[in-house]
Amino acid sequence: MKHAILNEIRVIRRDEIPALTSITIGGGEHPLGILKEFRRNPTLGQFLPETSRMSLSWVHLGANEVLDPHVHPTESMIVMTQGDGILLDGKAELNIGTGDVIVIPRDCSHGFIGKGTGGYWALSVQFEGLGLYEDTANARVAFEQPMVNPFYELLLAANRHFREQYTRNEIFKFVKSDAIDDKAARGRLLDSILVWSNYFQRVVLARSAFTDDVCYSKIFKEHLDEEYNHNTALARDRGNELVEIWDPILESTSSWFAWKMMTLDNLDKLVLVHIVLEAAATEWHRVAHPIMSKYRETNHFQTHDQMDHNHEDLGLKLLSNIDAEQFERLSSLQKEGWGVMNAMCDRMATLATQVRQ
Repeated sequence: MKHAILNEIRVIRRDEIPALTSITIGGGEHPLGILKEFRRNPTLGQFLPETSRMSLSWVHLGANEVLDPHVHPTESMIVMTQGDGILLDGKAELNIGTGDVIVIPRDCSHGFIGKGTGGYWALSVQFEGLGLYEDTANARVAFEQPMVNPFYELLLAANRHFREQYTRNEIFKFVKSDAIDDKAARGRLLDSILVWSNYFQRVVLARSAFTDDVCYSKIFKEHLDEEYNHNTALARDRGNELVEIWDPILESTSSWFAWKMMTLDNLDKLVLVHIVLEAAATEWHRVAHPIMSKYRETNHFQTHDQMDHNHEDLGLKLLSNIDAEQFERLSSLQKEGWGVMNAMCDRMATLATQVRQ
């Protein structure tokens, strides 16, 4: 078509541009969400010049809809016009939203996920040649090998963030401070940890007892066997110095995890115990073990430092196929779990620094 010189202003509604929802490459069909190449509208096709040729498309991904990682043989620019999404750049997951501009060099791997309740709309711009999907028989795209489930990857990526935040908890500051040299303060810390250790036994016991799904019961039972009696070993190490404490904040935060084992389904329990609790334990004992071992008062930290990393990995493969709906539920639970864990450990640090009345 020749470049058209219009004699009046025209408004082209987005709905007037034909939509492309998938593309077949190498015999495989790849969903695109919604892609509206401007030149597929007759008026825009005539109006846009062929010289110094620019290509523009509306693109849309609904909430939790995924555009798999792929590459283009030309530079692209994405202008976010409405909503929120996640950019998969091959290295990390980056949140993107209204007003953001993403520049993508040629042959640079990238993918997207829609977020929120409605996903996002954006403008896709290329500065040379045909539009990426203008010629559907020869689309300018190469999809990579199927990626690991993006929702599983997002859950793990969020956990890396939560873990890093957790290492700044007050309990870490306390154990790394000079205050830990005070035996009475260490004793108060150990007695607070014992309260949680007793509740953790209830967590793993209840989880195993209330599970009859063979996919989960073997993992839950293995975890229970390896954790069994760690609380009594710590109590034995404390001996006559043990002081039983009751604190409303420590009690409520510790019991929250045990209560969840009575109300959640197996997948949720797995996330709460392994993604949150065991990940937190890995970070804590990695730091606390070399410090606490100097005082030769208990083997509790050494035992957990050696074992908790393996416990963290138990059952993760059962999360590898979660779908969008499960991800939304599990990520919410993940955030809650880390929030309660941080509150509990903050309280332990406070109790350790308070002289008992």
